[in-house]
Amino acid sequence: MAEPADEFAYGRRVCDAGAGWASKWGVGGSPFISSDQHSAAASVTDAPLVATAKLVIDDIFLAVDTTMNVIFKEETSGTILLGPLYMLANTSLQLTPRGRLKLFTANKKLQVITSVSGNIMVMAGYHSEP
Repeated sequence: MAEPADEFAYGRRVCDAGAGWASKWGVGGSPFISSDQHSAAASVTDAPLVATAKLVIDDIFLAVDTTMNVIFKEETSGTILLGPLYMLANTSLQLTPRGRLKLFTANKKLQVITSVSGNIMVMAGYHSEP
């Protein structure tokens, strides 16, 4: 059956109510920005408000000015969740996982580390679940 062409389908209004959760963004609502993130991993999210909850990543916006590899890890365990992402100089990227990109351990943050020194901006959208 073909999709309806307008917002009223089959006598009823068709709409998307959006996500069933409220996403938080960045660290304290701000994007993570660094000029040298290759020495150690740094947090790009806050920890969940409830200590037993796990973060679920909804979106990641990423921009770099130097050719580099970017890896996203879980805080403390170092488990790689995403990457390496091979980024060319002066590129940006939006990642929206099709499935659930959920951290493995409760009360942990998402962190980023790069292969070389260079400017990077990461804005992660996320929510928490049990």
